[in-house]
Parts: sequence; C-alpha cells; structure tokens
Amino acid sequence: MELGGGLLGAVVRIGAARTTAEALDALLRAALLLAPGAQVAAALHGPDGALREAAAADLSTDATAVLARLRAHPDAVVLPVPVEGRAPGVLVVEGLPAAEIEPLRLLAVAAGAAITTAHALERAELQRRWSEGSASLVAAMARSAGRGDDELHQVARRVRELAGADAALLLLPSGPSEVVVEVAAVAPGLDPAALAGARLPRAATLAGAVLEEGEALVVDAAPEAAAVRGDLTAPPGWPGGGPTLLVPLGGADDVRGVLALVRSAPAFTELELSLAKGFAGLAALALQRSRAQADRGAHAVLEDRDRIARDLHDLVIQRLFATGLQLQGVARRADGPLRERVEGAVDDLDQTIRDIRTTIFQLHRRPDSTDLRGQLHDVADEAARPLGFPVLLELRGPISEAVPDELAPHLVAVLRESLSNVAKHAQASAVTVTVTADRDITLTVEDDGRGFVADRAGSGMRNMRRRAEMHGGRLDVAARPGGGTRLQWHVPA
Repeated sequence: MELGGGLLGAVVRIGAARTTAEALDALLRAALLLAPGAQVAAALHGPDGALREAAAADLSTDATAVLARLRAHPDAVVLPVPVEGRAPGVLVVEGLPAAEIEPLRLLAVAAGAAITTAHALERAELQRRWSEGSASLVAAMARSAGRGDDELHQVARRVRELAGADAALLLLPSGPSEVVVEVAAVAPGLDPAALAGARLPRAATLAGAVLEEGEALVVDAAPEAAAVRGDLTAPPGWPGGGPTLLVPLGGADDVRGVLALVRSAPAFTELELSLAKGFAGLAALALQRSRAQADRGAHAVLEDRDRIARDLHDLVIQRLFATGLQLQGVARRADGPLRERVEGAVDDLDQTIRDIRTTIFQLHRRPDSTDLRGQLHDVADEAARPLGFPVLLELRGPISEAVPDELAPHLVAVLRESLSNVAKHAQASAVTVTVTADRDITLTVEDDGRGFVADRAGSGMRNMRRRAEMHGGRLDVAARPGGGTRLQWHVPA
C-alpha cells in the first residue's frame, strides 16, 4: 500500500467535499485507491441512530444490501466515521489485512470532519432558502390586496417547493367532527384535485390530534406513515408511505388548521420542523386574512338576503295567501271538475308558500351555521355536482328541535351516503329527499334511475343499516313503482 502522497491527497479530496454525498463518494474512492483489493461500503445515521444514507463502491448493487452483507462477514472491519451532533457513521471494509487498516481509519476520521462541515453548510443553505422564501412570500402577500384564498395557495406552493415535498396540504376544521383539505399544492405529475376537498374525521387521526393538542408531529416511515396516508386519503398512483410532517396553524390555544407536508424521502430533520413551524405562522396569517375577507363578503350577502327574505315574506307570501283565500271562496261556489281544479290550485299555492318559507329560512342562515336543517341542505347542495342536477329536498316538522344531538351526525351521514350511491350507480335524472320529524325520524330518498339490485349492496348500505340499528331503527330499500329506487331510513325520535 502506498501511503505518502496517496493518503494525503485522499484526505485533501475528502476535505474538499461540500455535501454529504460528495464526502461519502470521496471516502469510498480513496478507500479503493489505498486498498484496491478490498470491498468497502459506508453509512450515515441520523440523530436518533437510524440509517439515513448508505453508499457502496459496487454501484451495480443496492448500497444497503452491500452494507448488510459486508457487516455480516466474519473478517469485516467496521471503522467509525465520527459526525458531530449525530450517531457515528461507519466505513465497513472486508478483504484487507489488519495491518493495513490504519490509513483507512484516518480516511474515516477525515470523512467525519468533512461530513460535519457539509451538514453545517447544508443547514445554513437550508435556512437561507427558507428565509428568502418567507421574505418573498410576505412581499407577495402584501401585493395581493388581502385576497386570502390566493394567499393560502401561495403559502402551500412555496412551502412545498422549499421542503422538496410531493404535496403541501392546508387542512381546516369542518364542523365539530371533520377536517377538510382546503388547499393542496402538489409536485408536477400529481393531481391536486385528487386531494383538495377530501374530508377525514378528527377522531383517531393524526391531523385531528394536531388540531386538538396544538403540537407538531413528524412521521418518518411505515407503519406510522401508512396511518398518515389514511389520514390524507392519498389516491392511487401517489407516493407510498414516507416522511410526513404536520404543523399546527396558530397558537397552542387557538389552532386554526394544520399544515401537512408529504414526501417520499428523505426524513424531515429537526431544523426543517423548526423552519416549517415558522412558515406556519405565515399560513395562519393568510388564513386569518382569508377569513376576514370571507366575513366581509358574508356580511354583505346576509344583508342582501335579509332584504330579499323580508320582501318574500311581506309581499309574495301575503299575496299568495290572499289569492289562496279567494280561490277557496270560488271553490265553495263551484262544483264538479271545476271545483276539483280550483282545490288543486289551492293545494299548489299552499305547497308554494311552504317552499318559500323554506327558502326564507335558508336566506337567514349563515354560511358557517351548523344547525341540522342547514347541514342537510348543504349535503343536498354538494350532491348536485356529481349528480348533474339539483336535489329536491323537503323538510317536514321541527327537524332541528326533534332530532337528538347524538342522532344528527348519523342522519347527515346517511343522507350523504345515499346521495353518493345514487350518483355512482343509479344513472338517475331526478332525486327527491324528504326528512320528516314526527314520532319517528324518517329519511326518504327516491330516484328515477335503473332500480335497486339487492346483491350489489356494499359496505355503504351496511353502514347505513348499522347506523339505524344502533338507535333502534331500520333501513328499507326497494324498487319504486314505475322505475327507480326508494330508500327509507327510520329511527325513533
């Protein structure tokens, strides 16, 4: 083995490395130069001691597999690569006499110093990029004139780029039991529509835990990452389990949402977690501005709605009511077919008055209201898009007052599931929904589609039936006379 200039030159080349990858590559090349007949591999570990990076001189084979094989060899020598602030890396050598190991030990020490320097440079560069990204985002937000929704998308796009993530998601609370993906920024080749608008429960999910506790979470790999994938309902074709970071938006006592970063590799570091927390402050500011903008818009809309509602009540309903009274007087003096036609017209006017009163109620309702009647209308409105036509919804009786609090989420879930089934399977052109609050709570969903096929009932139907049975009720599904399907969900009030 030639020691003099060869060893000194190798140490110089290793010391010139500016990244961990360059340092590992220089270490392996130098080891092969000084010990051409040996087999060598190297590995780096994170602060927790877990394997973070592996490299082998044999580029045709997976470096992790080469490392494991060499470590298992009885004649292998494992040399420490000391890295400041982390568990030591290793240089594994096999096929070299013990007397010739010492120069490689010096190379390992030199590589450790180079990697320590590279880590410091990488941290400084990372902090510089995040700092510049934050500054440019603040400037962009100042130019956006308070357009909160645009700012949320800017935050998501910028943080995804800075973190090198496959996806950056802003998840916001939706009612007391759900979280919705409000904004999704994704890498090229991935579809943001596959995640934007997705809903997940707050209970027993990591996103829900961050909302409740106000503490950030970092998940490195399976099986924990698989749970996060379930949280985020990742569609087919997306990266599998991998590093995920979730940061709360707002203070610990006022968590307004969650920023989630998802990427295939590498694991998120403590520095990245700290930087993401700082960036989450900008996201919280954008969210606050977005809400303020929405509140201003909602206030203007509500004022206009109040005016329309007053006009409907004071003018339209009163005139319809007076017309109905006049027609009732005509019906009493008429007989035969004419009387039936007039009475039918009176019934139509009564139904029109009920519909207008329902509309007045909806006009008075705030968009962020969580009352049950409003939730049912929201579900029906949401279903119009996948169905391709509006749902006719009729609410009979004191719905909000008669339905117990513990039953209301089940009623809403069954309505959502039944309308989803119609959209997916029925090929219908019309859907009518009736919710009646009497001695029983009854939900009836009727469509004019291709009819119910009993042997195709899946998990959604079983879940609806289970929800009814939990409260002593039942689910009935059958074909409608003349075509289509009628679903009735009965539960005692």
